[in-house]
Amino acid sequence: MKTIVKYIVVVLAIVVSSVDAMADKKYPFRGEVLNGYEESVVRARCDSMDLQPIEGLWYYPEEEMTVMIERCEGTKLPEAQDYRIVLVDSEDVSLLPGTVIGYCKPTADARKYKVWIYGEQKLSILENLQACLGELSEDASLMLIKRNEVKMRVRMNFTRFLPTLLNGLSVTATNSNDVKFPDGFRKIYPKVKTKNGKVRYL
Repeated sequence: MKTIVKYIVVVLAIVVSSVDAMADKKYPFRGEVLNGYEESVVRARCDSMDLQPIEGLWYYPEEEMTVMIERCEGTKLPEAQDYRIVLVDSEDVSLLPGTVIGYCKPTADARKYKVWIYGEQKLSILENLQACLGELSEDASLMLIKRNEVKMRVRMNFTRFLPTLLNGLSVTATNSNDVKFPDGFRKIYPKVKTKNGKVRYL
């Protein structure tokens, strides 16, 4: 009975992965590296653009990195309203400035975005886009990232032979009692402030 349950979990994991891959196929499988993302250059670029609320320089505390969110103009992506999330600075010295760490896409709700972030790092290469929801605060100074509440990890022991593969499978779920801290981005440039109830950039 346990073998059947494990088999069903494996099949479901493969199906879900296939659906995610189809949904994200317009984005590169690996994060590319772009030129011109030193912080001084990025700030000057922000000053010269008519920025949308989601655009600008953000700090990503969970990964200790500063990123630029900007429109994907001049790229091969099919929709002009896509945004890319590009690394500007990081505590992880193996990642180069200009590495694309993910993408954003607007939804019907002006404050909510579909967000894809690369979930795996192999040396200096990022891959495996993970989908989540990004929600901007009213003043566009924060974007909270909401991931799936239930995460299931499927681990396989590939040191075993194929006929006994299912015996080398383990399934774990996140503990619902764990403390959950907000995950997301904090805008650091340009700063925003409100005047007469309206948001404006400094």
